[in-house]
Amino acid sequence: KTAARTSGRIPAKETALFCTQAGLLLKAGIPLGDGLASLTEEGTGAGRELLRRIADTARETGSLYEAVRQAGVFPSYMVHMIRIGETAGKLEEVLDSLSLYYEREARLRGAVRSAVLYPLILILLMAAVIAVLVVAVMPIFSSVLADLGAEASANTGMVSTGVVIGRCALVVVAVLLALLVAMLLLSLSAKGRQALMSLSSRLPVLRRLYRQIASSRFASVMSMLLSSGYDLGEALELAEEVVADPTVRNKIRLCRDKVSRGKAFSAALLELGLFSGLYARLIQTGEKTGRLDDVMKNMAAQYETDVEESLSGVVALIEPTLVILLSVIIGSILLSVMLPLIGILSAIG
Repeated sequence: KTAARTSGRIPAKETALFCTQAGLLLKAGIPLGDGLASLTEEGTGAGRELLRRIADTARETGSLYEAVRQAGVFPSYMVHMIRIGETAGKLEEVLDSLSLYYEREARLRGAVRSAVLYPLILILLMAAVIAVLVVAVMPIFSSVLADLGAEASANTGMVSTGVVIGRCALVVVAVLLALLVAMLLLSLSAKGRQALMSLSSRLPVLRRLYRQIASSRFASVMSMLLSSGYDLGEALELAEEVVADPTVRNKIRLCRDKVSRGKAFSAALLELGLFSGLYARLIQTGEKTGRLDDVMKNMAAQYETDVEESLSGVVALIEPTLVILLSVIIGSILLSVMLPLIGILSAIG
């Protein structure tokens, strides 16, 4: 199945699969219209209908670009690159590059989802445990202490303190959940994603991660464009449209201006801080040897590894923090009950 839906944008993983299939058809010398039509036999439902429409359009127009453009479900960058590949006569190479690019995007998005999902599960667990203690357990202990008489009633203040702590914790957890839901709703629109990116990029913990993601995409796009036959200026202009981070996009624009004035690409990157000194020197070597596209491809792979390690580091930081917080809250609530009971038992003994 190549596509799971016919509205909105299909996932990066399915985009990579489509590019792989189209590239294989071209390499086999099969007309795209006929080849894509044969793939509809494997699809079902909306995915099958989408492939059928793409195949019909490709057969009628003789252009994969027109087929994917009229489908309206593929990323604009992919559609644009397919048009460029057809114009330059390098559609096979572009499809292979797009397949690798969207496979990398799928892995990156999966890592981001995992980094968000685990803390969310821990927060929900915190809410459930605290709610059970406050709603079900604490009233029982309060009733037991009240039944023990006046001596025990003097300790009910501590129990009340535990209840207050639990209720405050529930309010904090509810606020965190509301923020997560709001972030999820904002991420459904382009403007909302831009606002979230702008806000979260100001946080010290996430700022470096966002820069790594943007650098990874920039390096991947540059590798694809350069290997497709574009000169450096054209590649920078197209790469500027792909990178979502506004700060990095502005740096790419400045880099393009400096390169157009005769400055070396590696020197411009180092001056603007798009890459570290080590990567800038690698790019300088790639410029001298004529292997800049290979250098950028290797850099993209390295940045992908760095991003995954950074995400793991963020998760590793969040997990113990939430566990410690949960332990402190539950411990405080239980102590507010156990200390009065221990006092009563000691007095009885």
